[in-house]
Amino acid sequence: MGAFEWCVASENSIILYARQGSLAQRNEQIRLINEILLEKNELWLIDTVLAYDSLLVQIDPLQIDFFALKQAVDLLLDNTKISAHARSFPKSSETAPGQIKILPVWYRAPVNNDLARVAKHHSISVDEVIARHTAEVYQVYCCGFAPGFAYMGETDLSIAMPRLNTPRKKVPKGAVAIADRQTAIYPNESPGGWNILGLCPYELFDRDSSPPTRLNVGDKVKFEEIDQKQYQMLLAKGGT
Repeated sequence: MGAFEWCVASENSIILYARQGSLAQRNEQIRLINEILLEKNELWLIDTVLAYDSLLVQIDPLQIDFFALKQAVDLLLDNTKISAHARSFPKSSETAPGQIKILPVWYRAPVNNDLARVAKHHSISVDEVIARHTAEVYQVYCCGFAPGFAYMGETDLSIAMPRLNTPRKKVPKGAVAIADRQTAIYPNESPGGWNILGLCPYELFDRDSSPPTRLNVGDKVKFEEIDQKQYQMLLAKGGT
């Protein structure tokens, strides 16, 4: 199997998969290909959708057929061209090099908190769960499920948790949660099956802002523990 594989997804879309390297490396390759496509702005390109290690490419079938599209994609996947482009293309939607977005979390918030259950599952203390969750620098691999919901990874294997057997009907806005080796923040109240560790006071989605999401694919994120008083103070400021 080569470094990339693609398949037809519908009458006007394909999915491109990165198949080699670590998850972070595959995600970087897919993001770079997406950026090149968007920069080229071909007439046949309608939209792209990023995931962990894949890219959905929607096309105008009146502008290009799948045979010509495969030729265009194969040309794009020339590693030399991608490497050269990586050195010059600005990644404006990502965290600047060396910059990490710090997100405060009230870990001991009492609402639907799964901290004690996570600690018991791994035979460690609640303090240790918090320490291990805040120790990592996470990468936003993709966005979906709900506006502003960013899938980040990877958590320390020692606190990885399966999803809940029965999802909650209501997960509070700002809930910081984990599932498998992923972590995320629920931008608004919604159903959900992840394990809740705490609450973040920041707004994750604002349709009137540009961009409307606080977290975007490629961003680097670190969580920082705060107490209830700090949480309420930040919340009162409007979660900015």
